[in-house]
Amino acid sequence: MNYFSRDSLTSSSHEKYGWLAIFGLFSFLGLFFLAGAGRFLIFLYPICSFAVGIYLFQYYPRLYILYTFWLWFLSGLIRRLIDYQSGEYTMGGFYTTPEFVTLISSLTFIRLFPKELRSIGLPFILCVGSVVYGTLIGIINNPLTDFSIVDSIFGFLCPIIFGFHLYSYWQEYPTLSRSINNIFINGVLVMGLYGIYQYVVAPAWDRFFLTLTELAARGTPESFGIRVWSTTSAAHQLVFPLIPGILLSLCPPFNWTQYLVLLFGVITLLASVVRTGWLCLLLVVTLYIASKKPKQQSKIIILIAVIFSLILFVVLSLSQFGELVIQRFLSFQSLDSDEALNLRTETFSSLFANIVFDPIGKGFGFSLDAISNISDGDGTFLPMFLWFGLIGTIVYFLGVFMIIAKIIKTKASCPDNFLIIIKIICFGLMPMMFSAQYFPELPGLTVWTFLSLGLAAYKYHNAMQYLEDASSIYSRFHLSEVQKDP
Repeated sequence: MNYFSRDSLTSSSHEKYGWLAIFGLFSFLGLFFLAGAGRFLIFLYPICSFAVGIYLFQYYPRLYILYTFWLWFLSGLIRRLIDYQSGEYTMGGFYTTPEFVTLISSLTFIRLFPKELRSIGLPFILCVGSVVYGTLIGIINNPLTDFSIVDSIFGFLCPIIFGFHLYSYWQEYPTLSRSINNIFINGVLVMGLYGIYQYVVAPAWDRFFLTLTELAARGTPESFGIRVWSTTSAAHQLVFPLIPGILLSLCPPFNWTQYLVLLFGVITLLASVVRTGWLCLLLVVTLYIASKKPKQQSKIIILIAVIFSLILFVVLSLSQFGELVIQRFLSFQSLDSDEALNLRTETFSSLFANIVFDPIGKGFGFSLDAISNISDGDGTFLPMFLWFGLIGTIVYFLGVFMIIAKIIKTKASCPDNFLIIIKIICFGLMPMMFSAQYFPELPGLTVWTFLSLGLAAYKYHNAMQYLEDASSIYSRFHLSEVQKDP
């Protein structure tokens, strides 16, 4: 079997076998859950998911991309169901299964990186190099005592590898962008619906997870008490796919799915009470409206006004929800009394110089909570300096900013609304860098998806422009030859 073969992203009639494999997997999971035998899925879920991933990667590349995204979107929920039926917090991270499936796409990286070393794919190689460096330093400095170290490494590596896989289909950028658009629209619809269900009902598996972890920051295990994280593993993780999905729902032509995504997505985002996420949504929507012509602006503003009225009705109808949202909004006026923010600020002030200016770093396996009162998840960009050192972090950000520079310079050779979305998302999510980890796991997958699509758009539109110029030159040359011919 040739794992380096390459098929088109275009849908075909043969994809029914790929869909059969996906539905077969989730039916298999459903039967175990209905039978109350979730404990057996601790190993069966990642093994079977990986097998389906290899099959799709080899024969149905479009479905492999879709399947990988949905595993990232749903694995947090699946893991909680497994834990609930097992009666304990089981081994492995929340995203272990999607990480394994994502790593299949490293075959694309291995096949293409020698050529991309001399091309515009160099930023991916720089970022992968930083992760490899952090891994090597971690092996030297920190003994490998459990799987959490490997999970941290995969958390950073997988989004880059998968992003490179998406970028490698730059010649099919229009098809790829439509596919990603549909994935985020449908994904946010599901996450939005479950987020509302989670907040109102507080299902047993989510209550079990809260009770087991005793994380007060995630709310209380009761109806209207959970700080919503929906199908993901944490509220800040949820914000990253929600914002692009909500923004994409504002893109014409409009349909009922987009209206529902806008409504349920925003309500779930409010219920997550991630203030930086609210600011990011306001920023990206404002930038998107500003990018449109006056007539289009009017339609979008009217749609937003209607949806906002419905959301306001929901907020006022549910007193507990309304109080939560209003209280969180009012906290913008009294940030000085925010204990969590003050703790984070004090920790940053005391650790910044020691961590940021360490040229070598400590490598993966060294935790921020070993030297402070905050965890790696709350450390925003500090863990990167801790693991990669100043040198490794600079190399990583150099790769990211090289991609952003290309995206800024991209000029569409034809109308491309998705390119506008890419540019807005790449800048609009940046405030999240100062409130949560930005590049690993689901946040990283979202960020690297749009960075990679931006680079794919750059290469695609440049190629199209080159072909147009070449065609124009040929036409003029051919015309002049005809005129000379007696």
